[in-house]
Amino acid sequence: MVLNRFSGGTDDQEVATRVREAFRSAGAVAEVRIADSSEEVAAITREAASGPSDVVVAGGGDGTIGSVASVLADSEKTLGVLPLGTLNHFAKDLAIPLDLVGAARNVLEGRVTKVDVGEVNGRTFVNNSSLGLYPRIVRNREERRERLGWGKWPAFVWATLHALHRHRSLDLVLTVDGREIHRRTPFVFV
Repeated sequence: MVLNRFSGGTDDQEVATRVREAFRSAGAVAEVRIADSSEEVAAITREAASGPSDVVVAGGGDGTIGSVASVLADSEKTLGVLPLGTLNHFAKDLAIPLDLVGAARNVLEGRVTKVDVGEVNGRTFVNNSSLGLYPRIVRNREERRERLGWGKWPAFVWATLHALHRHRSLDLVLTVDGREIHRRTPFVFV
């Protein structure tokens, strides 16, 4: 299991202990690896994908789940989801229980289903992707959280105000059914 240290704004060791207990109560042992960055999420996932387990579990929010899914997309491994983030849109869309014990039980006993993946500028995603203003806000938010130890919401407010102050529009060329569409916009959300 890949656990993102920065998902959900809670103590990672406490969450790792709760995850192990949730899987133990469901009759399994979870090997939990804690990642300190998106690069480390990908590295741990690549290592897990080459291992013997049929399931690699992503513990975090939509970003963490998307990062793990992008590594697993071309493999035979199954993605398990523990929704430990703030919004958990992907888990909600798939009706995955939001409580830890229910989600762990779902990983062990739930159904396997195929989901669509998309790609924007060479990056694979599962439920959404964005360019421009919103990702700038998220990067600034995470930088504040990591560097200054701020909570998620205060860092988000600061990052939003900062991004709006330094806003630059994007010049886009969308290719749809072989036709090019040119647009200028502050962000794109897929």
